[in-house]
Amino acid sequence: MNKIKLSLLTSTMICSFPTLAIDYDSYSDGAVIAECGEHGLMTQISNNKTFLRAMSLATGEVVDDFEYQPYVRINGVGYNTLDNHYYGMDMSTKELLKIIIKKNNSDDVDLPIDYELERIPLPDLVGTNYRLYVADVVSGYWYGFSNPNTLIRINLNEGADQYNLEVVGSGSNLSNYLGDMAYNEIIGEEDVTGDNMFYGVGSGRKGGNADLIRIDPTTGQNTNLGNLGISDPGFFGATYFDNSGNLYVANNKTGNVYKIDIPSINSGTNPSDAITLSANGFSAQGNDGARCQQAALPTEDFDYGHAPRSSSLSGLDFSKSRYAPTYSLGESVEVDLSDIVNIDSDYGQDSGDDGVFLASGVTLQNANVEEDMVTEITVKVSGGLTYVSGWIDFNNNEIFENSEQVLDAALAYPKGHKIITTDGDEIITTGETNFNIDVPNGVELGTTWVRFRSSDVDMKMSPYGASGPGEVEDYQINLTNTIHENIYFPSKDGFATVAFEDKWPEQADYDFNDVVIKYRQEFMFENNYLRRIDIVGQVAHYGAKYNNGFGFELMQYDDPTNFITTSQIESKVFDSKIGGPSETLPNVVLRHNTEEIQVDVDHGLDRPTIRRQIIVPEDVTNDTLPAVVRIFDDIKEVIDDPSFDNTCIFDENAFYRTSQLCGLAGDDLTFSVSIPIKDLEISKNDALVLLKPFIFSSPNDLRYSDLLGYNDVVDVKDRKLEIHLKNKDQTVNSESSLLFGSSADRSNGSTTFFLDDNGMPWGLLFSHEWYPPRFGLPITDAYPKFRNFVESGGTLDQDWYTEENRLSTVNDIVSDAASAEPSE
Repeated sequence: MNKIKLSLLTSTMICSFPTLAIDYDSYSDGAVIAECGEHGLMTQISNNKTFLRAMSLATGEVVDDFEYQPYVRINGVGYNTLDNHYYGMDMSTKELLKIIIKKNNSDDVDLPIDYELERIPLPDLVGTNYRLYVADVVSGYWYGFSNPNTLIRINLNEGADQYNLEVVGSGSNLSNYLGDMAYNEIIGEEDVTGDNMFYGVGSGRKGGNADLIRIDPTTGQNTNLGNLGISDPGFFGATYFDNSGNLYVANNKTGNVYKIDIPSINSGTNPSDAITLSANGFSAQGNDGARCQQAALPTEDFDYGHAPRSSSLSGLDFSKSRYAPTYSLGESVEVDLSDIVNIDSDYGQDSGDDGVFLASGVTLQNANVEEDMVTEITVKVSGGLTYVSGWIDFNNNEIFENSEQVLDAALAYPKGHKIITTDGDEIITTGETNFNIDVPNGVELGTTWVRFRSSDVDMKMSPYGASGPGEVEDYQINLTNTIHENIYFPSKDGFATVAFEDKWPEQADYDFNDVVIKYRQEFMFENNYLRRIDIVGQVAHYGAKYNNGFGFELMQYDDPTNFITTSQIESKVFDSKIGGPSETLPNVVLRHNTEEIQVDVDHGLDRPTIRRQIIVPEDVTNDTLPAVVRIFDDIKEVIDDPSFDNTCIFDENAFYRTSQLCGLAGDDLTFSVSIPIKDLEISKNDALVLLKPFIFSSPNDLRYSDLLGYNDVVDVKDRKLEIHLKNKDQTVNSESSLLFGSSADRSNGSTTFFLDDNGMPWGLLFSHEWYPPRFGLPITDAYPKFRNFVESGGTLDQDWYTEENRLSTVNDIVSDAASAEPSE
């Protein structure tokens, strides 16, 4: 047999993985092998890699990832109690895999754990169309169910028939596809929970409509026991049994782990009344699970949520976190009884709910939280870096819904943690981290509840179910209302377009598709005071070889003396969301002069929407200059990420949506920013032109070095080269003025900026959606009347940008945008 051996030398992994085992047997090379263990084994296929995990069924916790090399697609795993080994199927080669988990026979935990895979050829499978990812092992036989109706088994026992394949039988075709199955063994003569049957959860190919399926291992007959009342997307790819006959199923996409009371269902209980959300685990493209059913589950202490619960939630509503003071909120945790029945009559704030306050220091319990506004809160943590999620019952139906989430795995810092600023300064955290809670318009006013959960890992959490180390805190709050007036630029449902040429001070191809951004601004007023600015938008096109960032200066477009400083921003924290591949997404940064701190929450690639917390320092030395919001530090880096949909990206330059008929294809690289403002008295007309867009050279972009003669990339300074709209000055951080008057530019640095001899600009702003020329086509060719419009000072050909006056743009089949005059 061929063997693939993987040795893991990381001490962190070594310490945690032996929880799979209770006892060990001697192995031929002096090591020991794991016997019946309390945790479940999970194999996960994610990003073209297979990982081995040990998972707690009670909390969904897993140990570190163990990547197999070479690449093996492991599925259909089961535990054989006769030889204490796991067996699975290589889905690529249809070979049986014997998974040997070993530990050196020593008390020294720093010695490595070894894993061996023995490949077992299965000639009987060659040429068949069986897809055997639904499997378990029973008494020396590996059983596999091939959707929609066939059960086979492979003999693992030594002898003449070892590894022979046998078709057990076929049942009726399942309407929903199984993702895995587990065997409910009768353990001993007094066991009344086992029945020696296979169970699994079937769902549609796209998820939903989850049914409980039972399969007879002696005949292959299957029975649909009824709908479970859950609608998670995707398959339930990992299933396990505990020694009390409870079935645990993990959903591939959500990571949710559900507990199903099989003995109760077999006694007549409806399946939808016998299921609880047991844990929040990790999602993956493909899951499979196996466990020794004879092992008892570990006993854990939990902290439960205490908010009132709707009777419609049945057993899916319990929220509990495994007690762990290291990742708790505040100073204390109240450990609840393991008997969740007692929680029904125990509503209200418990003694351990002491970790969340209003930013003013007032307790969150019974606090007033305003509708359609942003409320700043302070979260206190002790111990390690802690991820915090939160929900508000906005409609007051006693159910925390996914749509009511207000914090998504936001990172809170313990006391004494060190943060390095962008200027290289060190800041030691106090143990208090501020976040914004955004309360939408139209909520149910009055008394309601808010729930916060903490965790030691960055993962998507549910308001319900169990989780690993952390705490649950529930607070009663009052949702109140103040009358606001919202105004928009360009309109409530429309988008403005800003387009830049990034070759300034040269004109080059002058096609105006280097950086094209669509955006909308919303200004919230209370009486005549500006309270908040919201910006939403997306990168529409990117045809630049250079690396560009994009941002806004909080300055009135037509009056540079009217602007917002950092002291006029209500919160030292504001939220942003950026849609797209997350590992390369830049931060949204609020910046004053040269001082800034940015705190980054880095989520995995399966989290397309990112929420980041941005902290502005208290000790701003000069608060007389406009604040700047940087939306993207480097757009090209995001587009160039291999996980980004490249439907409309071509050649090595990572151009995005610049070819004809490609204007709407591919991922949408969207963003939104909400900035709370202190009571700033300003007219509504002035607010409409308050933000001034611009692009800038990204960190380490060589353009600035080339233009000014720097010899080394280390001399290139972040954002020192800026390109603005015509006759709009640079920000205080820019050194673009050093290039005024060079090449094609004729800026005088006092009254004229970013224009050439004929007044031609490097930036255009439209109060509607606009389509730039296709790649390489000058705007003067794509829109022949453009030059006449500019050189006449805007008096002639004012309709130059309309559909009837354009020849070739990136999206000629899209209907014409709304009529509105552009600004240079």
